[in-house]
Amino acid sequence: MPELGVAVAAQGPLARDILGTFTRSPRSVALAPGPAGAIPIGWHTVTFEGLSLAAPDSWAVAHTRGTDFSLGATCELSGLALGVTGVSLDTDQRILPVPSCPARAANPPQPPRDGVQVDAGRFDQFVANLPLFFSTPCLHIHSLTICPATSPAFSMLSLKVTVPGRAAPVLVSIGLAGNGMVARTILYSLRAA
Repeated sequence: MPELGVAVAAQGPLARDILGTFTRSPRSVALAPGPAGAIPIGWHTVTFEGLSLAAPDSWAVAHTRGTDFSLGATCELSGLALGVTGVSLDTDQRILPVPSCPARAANPPQPPRDGVQVDAGRFDQFVANLPLFFSTPCLHIHSLTICPATSPAFSMLSLKVTVPGRAAPVLVSIGLAGNGMVARTILYSLRAA
């Protein structure tokens, strides 16, 4: 794996099968430089809080005021993932209590899901008691400044998006299921509405 500066060796009857599973992470595909490609036929545009994005027509669009229904189990050691495939547009008008997590059990990891959530309010509401740290430098896509979260690294790509003319940034979280191309298409579809 020259891109990582790592050599991997395996032996035994399953070695070839195991080595054949190595691939790029969906996050690296979504954030890779270069053109993103065209938005597929069968996708529609969703507009919210001065931001527009493309999503598959089959994804339901939900408007919320502070519920985190679209997140997976926030108290699991296995990490955070979008819990619903679809589009969630959240105004964050209601303050949600920080969950009180009981003793954590070793549960299987939450599988990554496709989906997107836009939070227009407080970022600390989004991930409960897990802090977000954003990278610099940021991406500049279609007049937007987009800073990916560097931590926590769960099964979604969290982005602080500064929209021209809007006082505060919005938080966009995109599910990292599959090979990352759906997430990349959504990321590069982001525009000021």
